[in-house]
Amino acid sequence: MIQICGRSVKVQTGAKTQTVNICTSANINGQYDYRIRLRPPFIKAETLLFENLGTIDDLVDYLVRQHQGDIEQRPASRPNIVTSSANNRHPLTVLFQTAEVNNFASSRLVAEALTDGELRLKFKQQLEAAPYRGLHKDYFVGHMGRITAGVATNRREEHLAIALWRDYRKDGFVLPDDTRLFPVDYQLPLKSHRDEENAGLGKIDLFCAESAGDSWICELKIRPAGGGRVETPMKAMIEALAYCGTLDADMRCFRHDPTSS
Repeated sequence: MIQICGRSVKVQTGAKTQTVNICTSANINGQYDYRIRLRPPFIKAETLLFENLGTIDDLVDYLVRQHQGDIEQRPASRPNIVTSSANNRHPLTVLFQTAEVNNFASSRLVAEALTDGELRLKFKQQLEAAPYRGLHKDYFVGHMGRITAGVATNRREEHLAIALWRDYRKDGFVLPDDTRLFPVDYQLPLKSHRDEENAGLGKIDLFCAESAGDSWICELKIRPAGGGRVETPMKAMIEALAYCGTLDADMRCFRHDPTSS
């Protein structure tokens, strides 16, 4: 047994596979929160200690991503993330901003715990609490294809959105399923004004329309400059879903925005 982040961790090596067993907070041998199965090449317990991992989630993430581990056992209780934002005005916004959703190991657990019914409920709550920006401000704010922060910025998604908007407004770009999207605007704001009602709401990376006129929200994710953690596909999906719920509530006013032509 070794100790990592206050937990006892047992590494067992068999003839063909190896398991890393992470004890519950009681640290009793045989009572595990996680069991991750590895295949050759195996690792040594000392290797885990040298990694200087900060949390148990980091340990699980390391085993899954760096050693292609399979999670065979996980905590019996569902992640708190599923219910923690139930009373929040914008539950999908809260959900995609959590560390669990933006961690490759724990995002899998969240996805497995989040049912269709819960996701539909969060979308409904997001829609019902959405501010009506069209009553206060225009959605389209007169972008000119230049980033306001200048060239020296880490907002790489904004650079990409501007490039797509500049190059494909006329002819559109084609998705793998042959859907053609025409960029309409980038960094589309969702807040109506600064107050508690708007807390946490952001901007849509790239707003598009397809040939039939249906609206599309494109959430862009790029590896940070100089390295750093890559945001998970699950975060991108929930973030786009949150923006759909927020924008859909005001779609009637949005469609008649005089600045959209």
